[in-house]
Amino acid sequence: MRQSDAVNRLQVPRGVFVEELRRMFKILGRRKAGEALLVQDVDRLLIRIGGAECALPAEGIWSGEARAASGLLRTIARVPPNQDPLVIAVRDGRLWIANSSTPCRWQPVGTATIEVPLNLDLREKLRLAYAHPPEALEQSGLASLVDDARAEVDKRIQAAAGHLAPLGVTATDLRLLVLARLTAAGLVPHQPW
Repeated sequence: MRQSDAVNRLQVPRGVFVEELRRMFKILGRRKAGEALLVQDVDRLLIRIGGAECALPAEGIWSGEARAASGLLRTIARVPPNQDPLVIAVRDGRLWIANSSTPCRWQPVGTATIEVPLNLDLREKLRLAYAHPPEALEQSGLASLVDDARAEVDKRIQAAAGHLAPLGVTATDLRLLVLARLTAAGLVPHQPW
């Protein structure tokens, strides 16, 4: 049995849990916001997703940080289970909320160190990749947010290159231009694009 499987189980009031999740997802809207991070702070469960955070009263033991895709939480906000209080647990590499689960990664408390504001624009998302090493982005649940931003930039570069091809401008030319502008803004990459 892994360490995370032994003792990590919380109970939270169903009504507060659902209300706070709905509030948080209303703020986040439909945009991709990265992974959910669940951590206990004294007698509260903190849930962070893409710069939004909610704090819920919780009882039990939670000795680390769980990172998981936010889809299960979004689903529970829409269609909550009947169980009250809700049991939230980590076992067998999965985050369980009542009878539903999703794969998760367990890490020591304090591993997720990057906090971001709500509504990051494309440049701010890219800045994360330049300001933090890949391991820190992964541990904070922000790696997918950065990957999506890079993919969006690549998509825009390809579209612009298509329009500028008659002038001899290539996607590589545009990528170098974008990287030069980001570097001029004081950003130094931690990993190649």
